Amino acid sequence: MSAAPGHDAHMLCTVSGVQILVLVDGFEELEARVPAGKEKIAKFIAGLQDPATGTFFGDQYGEPDTRFLYGALNGLSLLGRLDLVDVPRAVTCIESCANPDGGYGNSPGAELHSGQIFTCLAALSIAARLDTVDTEHLAGWL
Repeated sequence: MSAAPGHDAHMLCTVSGVQILVLVDGFEELEARVPAGKEKIAKFIAGLQDPATGTFFGDQYGEPDTRFLYGALNGLSLLGRLDLVDVPRAVTCIESCANPDGGYGNSPGAELHSGQIFTCLAALSIAARLDTVDTEHLAGWL
């Protein structure tokens, strides 16, 4: 999904669309209008994972960011298709973004940011891997 007609598809717009479909119970209508639409959306999201690092890109142009990793796991979990991606590799990617100060950045070695901490913790929660978080260290930063 994209921000407007004629624009390129993007992870964030797609995940927002999935969330709206969930809120309005719209998957049946989607399937009526676009056969296998749910699966096409899931495959689009899954196709944005970098198999080498486990992170996700926002679009075909390849900007990696933990925001997109969270968005991917969010959207795929709502679609019931986390099986399409390498979740353990995504978790390893998040772990590599942990900062010595206790938070998370948007990529390995990047400055930590409260928004990135949210996306990393939310992604770990969806992956059922909050056990990887150094909660004492993180709480000290927060």
